[in-house]
Amino acid sequence: MKMLKNKKILLAIGAFPAFFLVAFLGITFWIASFGFNNPYPCEYTQTEVDLPPIIKNTQLVLEKDMYLGTGKQPSECFWIMTLPHKELIDRESIDNLTIGKEYFEERGQKISPFPKGKTFEILRAISERKHGIRTVDSGSDGGVSLILKDAEGTEYTIHETSLGFDEREATIWYYRNGNRESALTWELMNDYYNKD
Repeated sequence: MKMLKNKKILLAIGAFPAFFLVAFLGITFWIASFGFNNPYPCEYTQTEVDLPPIIKNTQLVLEKDMYLGTGKQPSECFWIMTLPHKELIDRESIDNLTIGKEYFEERGQKISPFPKGKTFEILRAISERKHGIRTVDSGSDGGVSLILKDAEGTEYTIHETSLGFDEREATIWYYRNGNRESALTWELMNDYYNKD
C-alpha cells in the first residue's frame, strides 16, 4: 500500500514538469506563428491609416481594364477589420504564368473582367501586417489597400501593388474638380507610407 502511494507521488511529481513543458512549447509555437500582438490566428492584421493628403477629396477614374476578384480571402480577419468582398486586381497578376488566375481562385475568389471607365471615391486606407514566423519569407509589411466606393455605393478593395508601379503602368488616375491631376501608383503610396 505504501509502495502504491509512493508511485502516485512520483507520478504526480513527474507530471508537474511535463505539464509546464507542454504549456511552454504551446505558447512558444503561438508566438512564433502569430506574434505577441496578434491574439487571433490570422495571416494579417489590418489597421486603418491616414490617406496621403495629395489624394484626399479626389475622384478616381479607372483608365485601364482590370479584373474583379469576388469572395472572401482566407487571410482576412473580419472580426478585426471588415473589408469589401470585391477586389480590383491588375491584369498582369491574373495573366501572369507564375501567379495567375488559379492562384486567386485557390484562395476562394471568382475572377471576372472589369472594364475601364468606372469612377470611385476613396473611403479609407488599410495597412496590413504579417506576424510571427510567417514574416520569414517576405517580411512583416503586407502593404496598403484602399477601400473605394463607386457611384452605386458598391465598395471595392485595391491593393497598392495593383495600382501599377509608376505613371506608365498606372490603372487609376485621380481628378480634382474635374481636372486630371496624376496617376495613383504604387510609387506614390510607397513614398508616402515609407517616408521615414
